[in-house]
Amino acid sequence: MKIIHNLLSIVIVILLYGTGIAYDDISQIENVSPTATVNPAICSYNNGSFHGITSGKNANWYVIKFSSSSPINISEMYIQHTYRCSDVRIEWDGYILTNLTYSEDGGTILEVLNKSECFFHIRIGSFEYTSDHLSRYTRQNFTSSKMWRHNFSLSPGIWYLICFAGETTECTQEVYLNTTNRDVRFLATSEGEGTHILLPEDFLGNLNIKWGYNLTGVLNGKKTIKVNNTLLGIHYSMFKWPCCGFERFQCIDPDGNTETFTILSLSNHKMVFSDFSHRLIMGKEGIWNFKLNLLMLPGRSPDGSIFSPGFGMGLIYADMILP
Repeated sequence: MKIIHNLLSIVIVILLYGTGIAYDDISQIENVSPTATVNPAICSYNNGSFHGITSGKNANWYVIKFSSSSPINISEMYIQHTYRCSDVRIEWDGYILTNLTYSEDGGTILEVLNKSECFFHIRIGSFEYTSDHLSRYTRQNFTSSKMWRHNFSLSPGIWYLICFAGETTECTQEVYLNTTNRDVRFLATSEGEGTHILLPEDFLGNLNIKWGYNLTGVLNGKKTIKVNNTLLGIHYSMFKWPCCGFERFQCIDPDGNTETFTILSLSNHKMVFSDFSHRLIMGKEGIWNFKLNLLMLPGRSPDGSIFSPGFGMGLIYADMILP
């Protein structure tokens, strides 16, 4: 009960007073040899169907632009990601299907955890200290992830199918998109390198702590990103599952517009102040700022088993060219 009272006190302070953070560390994202036109050597399309494969050594984002003046009936969508990873904690792959008003995404997430791993960072004024004992791994062989979706419809208009994998050292992506429409136009493709994954320890603040399976916390965390083209981001929270604690995640775009995600979870009772499913973040070039306050403790599943917070939350993002 004492832990719950302390947790509630922290939550109230954060929700009432927010955080005042100066954004001074900028991560520059570089696109490596992106292409923004259809290349006949690596893709083909006819009679409402498309087949494409990336050409770059590490093309970990791939965009197909298509349109129709009538509803688009897709009989089959098949996506295969083949990649290697190095010195990472999570593999993440999936797709976004969007005309900037509608999106879907999916992915495969893997983290190596053990009871002894930990991360501790503290910053008070000019004093700063970091201790990093987190597990990371390298996948020497290629792994392959395949996704299918059948028989669904999209509204008329311009659509982007955006495929991604991260963080990778080598990546190839192949897409089949078959429709029953004769008037679907496949307009262009683009591809590039530079898909990134941010975890709680990447949002450095006054306090960051990770203790095995038992605790993930961030106080006044921040991250600043400079985007040269278009930002595509997906915010994922482990509060989809029965963990205890709270999360307050803020996204501030280059124009100063702020979107805030807040959730409080105690004893399997969630108080959600905004949507906590996969959240799509998409916008123009410029400086993007992110704030994070987080405390996650193990929770109990309906069957009585204990569910650990794991990595806590994640933000996967890429600076990409929409053709």
